[in-house]
Amino acid sequence: MSQLSDGDMTIIQLRLNLDKNNHMDVLIGSVYMSYDSQASPKRIEELVTYAKKRRLEILLSCDANSHHTGWGSSNINSRGESFHEFIMGTRSAWDVERSVLKNVIRNNLSLPTVVNKMVERNEHGQAVLHFCATIMARKERNERVRRRERDFPLTQDGADPTPGLISDKAGGRST
Repeated sequence: MSQLSDGDMTIIQLRLNLDKNNHMDVLIGSVYMSYDSQASPKRIEELVTYAKKRRLEILLSCDANSHHTGWGSSNINSRGESFHEFIMGTRSAWDVERSVLKNVIRNNLSLPTVVNKMVERNEHGQAVLHFCATIMARKERNERVRRRERDFPLTQDGADPTPGLISDKAGGRST
């Protein structure tokens, strides 16, 4: 996708067929930010905005040369601080569940630590299972809403053509 790509960012769009009648459109990309450049997550933020407007999922591999203790660095640089704020802002839907899990696991959610903690104590395993089940249930609900909005879009005057569905606070439809 030339409008989203440049020398340091390459983005493609794929349509994944989930089953006979359903698909998911995904942006997949690779991003590099030189350690000596003044690059910020602005380009990533623009990509996220582009994807949200079009209801696309995103999968990025990013060498941002950013340092933050949130992902295991021993120090924090300005780019790391900027990315950390951006990432935490985009994950706000999971903050409560993530915080609960961090309290049980003791603040380190790296994969090796989580696996070791799950083996170590049943309570930790139950906390991870609860976290996963909660997040998956939310994602499945959102996918049902997304499909309903795709199949039954609002009319031009904003009216909902699917009577009987309840609107949530954000104006979307839910079951």
